[in-house]
Amino acid sequence: MSYWVCYYHVVWATRERQPILSTEEFHHVETVVRAVLMDERVVVHAAGCLPDHVHVVASIPPALAVAAVAKRWK
Repeated sequence: MSYWVCYYHVVWATRERQPILSTEEFHHVETVVRAVLMDERVVVHAAGCLPDHVHVVASIPPALAVAAVAKRWK
């Protein structure tokens, strides 16, 4: 049995860092982020949002490319 621990902190911003994300929109973003990757063994540990960017901390299995996972989130 193999064992892995890989934590990633992924951040993405709004276009030109415009402060357009509200609290309601963040809840929608968090729901979508968790739902998109539920079946791929990606564990979202935390998600946070400021008006101009989003943070996600997740464990991504080594079998998945981090860039591919981040692309699906976006």
